[in-house]
Amino acid sequence: MIYSFHIVEISSLNILHSLYDLSSFSIFKRSTYESMLVFIVKKIAQNAEAEITLAEQELGDKMYKFYIYKNTVDNIVIVYCTDTEYTSSVAFQIFQELQEFYDKEKKIHDEKGDQIDNKSKDKNNTNRPYDKDSMKSMKYMFSKYANPKDFDEITLVQKELDETKAILAESLESLVSRGERVEGLNIMAEQMQQKANSLFKTAKDKNKCCRFF
Repeated sequence: MIYSFHIVEISSLNILHSLYDLSSFSIFKRSTYESMLVFIVKKIAQNAEAEITLAEQELGDKMYKFYIYKNTVDNIVIVYCTDTEYTSSVAFQIFQELQEFYDKEKKIHDEKGDQIDNKSKDKNNTNRPYDKDSMKSMKYMFSKYANPKDFDEITLVQKELDETKAILAESLESLVSRGERVEGLNIMAEQMQQKANSLFKTAKDKNKCCRFF
C-alpha cells in the first residue's frame, strides 16, 4: 500500500506537491501521521545523496519504506512512503510517472507565470495550487500502483502460469467421465502406453515377413 507521494524542492525544502492516503489509520491520528511524514520527507530530501535510494523508518509503532529519487537537474527529490511488503521493482515506474507529472505541472505554472515565492510561503504549507486535472492525475497514480503485484513482471508471469495450470487441471477434470478423478489419469495413461507398445511390437513382427531381401 502507498501512503504518500511528495515532491520536494531541494534548495528550500518546500513541498511542491503531495498526496496522502491515510485511510488505514485512525481518523484521530491522521493529522499527526501526516505531520510526521512531512518531517521525515524533508529530512530525507535534505540528506539524500544517491540518485535512487530506499530507506526504512519507524512511524508510530510500525516500520515503513521510503523510496527516494533525487533529481539535481530539476532541484527536486521525489519521495513516496509504502508498507514494508511493497515490491521494490515497481519503484522505477512510479518515479518515472511522478517525474512526468512534475514536468507537466512545472510547464503549466511557468507558462502562467505562477511561480512559488519561497520567502513568502509558509514552509509547512507550500504546495503549489492544484487544478482538478492535477489532482486526478496524482489520485490515479495512487490507485494504479496500489497493488504492486499488477506491475511486477516476475509476479505477473507466475500468476499467468498458475492460472494456466488451473485451467488445464479444470479441463482435464471435465474430460474424466462420470465422476472419475484426475488422479486416475496416470494409471489410465500407463495402461494405454503399455497397450500401444504391445501393438507396435506385434505390427513390427508381422512386417518382418513382408520385407524384400
